[in-house]
Amino acid sequence: MKNAKWKYVFPVLCSLVIFGVLSIMPFYVSRISFNIYIGVLFCIYFLIPILTFTKSDTKKVRLFKILIILIPGLIVYLIYPIFIWNIRLFPLGLSVLLAGVLGYLLMYKNIILKIAISLVFIVCGKYLYPKYVTEISYQESLVNIPINQKLNFKKDNLNVIEKSERKLVILEFWNSACSQCIKDFPRFQEFYVENKDEYQIYSVNIPWKRDKENSFNPEKFIDSLKFNFPVLSMEYDEAKKLGIKYFPTALIIDKKVIKYNGKLIYKSKGKNDINKIIKKIKNE
Repeated sequence: MKNAKWKYVFPVLCSLVIFGVLSIMPFYVSRISFNIYIGVLFCIYFLIPILTFTKSDTKKVRLFKILIILIPGLIVYLIYPIFIWNIRLFPLGLSVLLAGVLGYLLMYKNIILKIAISLVFIVCGKYLYPKYVTEISYQESLVNIPINQKLNFKKDNLNVIEKSERKLVILEFWNSACSQCIKDFPRFQEFYVENKDEYQIYSVNIPWKRDKENSFNPEKFIDSLKFNFPVLSMEYDEAKKLGIKYFPTALIIDKKVIKYNGKLIYKSKGKNDINKIIKKIKNE
């Protein structure tokens, strides 16, 4: 009798532990690449049945075990993302669901086969998820937002909105705490040199509080790195009015309308390559 109860108690305890772990995971998951996390989730939900299933389990017991273990993962990574419509999280939920279904169907198969399937899924997640996110980012970044206010740059009265009537204006926003922004400077410099006669291209620094306290000078900083692209500066409150939420973010403005708001890649084969984006905007 005790063994019969334990068949139900153990998976319930596993479910509670998993739910607790998944509840605190958002505080740490930002440090983990989602393409790796997809594989981790799959392995957890695919291999857990090894610990909970026994050959003496009835079909009813097996179904109960797999459902009670799957529920926390499906709530956190599938039902909740659907509720808030966060499509970037969908692959995580699908990973949990697929792992649970396969774990149930292959519960008594050779462990080597299960490890092989897990490794295949890890590889698929690692290489396919970034493409999925890039496609989403590309579609979300193509916008059509008129600018009705003047852009307020610090120590500069440059009216880039008026300039956008004649040429495309490209603004790359960054701050001193963004390491990726600084890594992109060489490619941005190369793009500027190649296209400065055709487009209006500016790097826009958003000073943090510490920058103001330390009298950070973005122009001198760029000069110290041996770059010569033009540098403007704008308060973060002003940048937020333009939809700038993270760094680096680029705006492409055409005839007083923001056509692109997102990350740009310089000289890549992806859809968000700056040359492909510009070509699409020109062909509209």
